[in-house]
Amino acid sequence: MTDLHQTYYRQVKNPNPVFTPREGAGTLKFCEKLMEKAVGFTSRFDFAIHV
Repeated sequence: MTDLHQTYYRQVKNPNPVFTPREGAGTLKFCEKLMEKAVGFTSRFDFAIHV
């Protein structure tokens, strides 16, 4: 049986990404280190989310 439900993906391009954790949310130290290292890594990020 073929699934007729289709999902469309829209790519978002952010030339100046800023990583800010949500206020009140607990952010893992590992994630904070990754965010610090990513600053200035490239001038453009393409985010792809696969669920």
